[in-house]
Amino acid sequence: MLSLLFLLAAAAAPDARLVCSVDEQLVVVAPETGTRKPLERQPPQAAVALGAAGDTLVGVSASGAVLQLRDGQWREVTRLGGNGVQKWPLRIDSRYSQWATIWLRGDDPGTVPGAIGVSAKGEMRRYNSEDADKMGVPFRAAPRTLGEADRAIPKALAKPMDGGPPPELLFNEPSPWGGRLVAPAGEPEGDLPSGPLVHVGADGTARKLEFEGQALDFKGAAAGVGRRVLLASPDGRVRAIPSVQPPCAWWPATAPGSGAPR
Repeated sequence: MLSLLFLLAAAAAPDARLVCSVDEQLVVVAPETGTRKPLERQPPQAAVALGAAGDTLVGVSASGAVLQLRDGQWREVTRLGGNGVQKWPLRIDSRYSQWATIWLRGDDPGTVPGAIGVSAKGEMRRYNSEDADKMGVPFRAAPRTLGEADRAIPKALAKPMDGGPPPELLFNEPSPWGGRLVAPAGEPEGDLPSGPLVHVGADGTARKLEFEGQALDFKGAAAGVGRRVLLASPDGRVRAIPSVQPPCAWWPATAPGSGAPR
């Protein structure tokens, strides 16, 4: 099973740009063709994680520097590392449209010691593990504006072929394509849960998402297989975007207002 959550093509606004890495530089890439052009303003240090906060970009460097491209200039917001926290974060997501949520990676394998929020205005908030847990699983793909998913076990997954009990859903949220994305429990990986990602359509049809014959795990974000970046389409097609590497992020040209994470 491939442990990643690929880029969701339909999750982005129609005018969103896809920003990825090539040779430690950021580029804007056309997903269908792989055509790319360098970002006009490059960060002072190469990004190992990338996300959006409103119409700003937020990246973390290998040294733990949290950088934000705001008003045409990269600014250092804070630094990661120390006190049980690694310099490389687990991931960055944009579950709140005006905030980038940076999920921290603990020194102990499989631990998430908290999170940091960076707003489109450059505000920074720190969350301990208990407060971060209130924001939901760190692997969420859908923005909060889509709400919550139906908690019922999808009918297509309710009767396992081996006749056992219905699976526990480790991951369950609305899909930007309609329907929802779920992950039934699989074998855990360290302290973090693991399970294959399944798209359940509004009509109840379930489609397991795979790449090169391997199931996709729900964990990770804007990640790749090795140094490849994957893109999934609403028809279940999963493919690699040529000539770019992770990290990647959808960067909206404009962003609607929203409440801050609490």
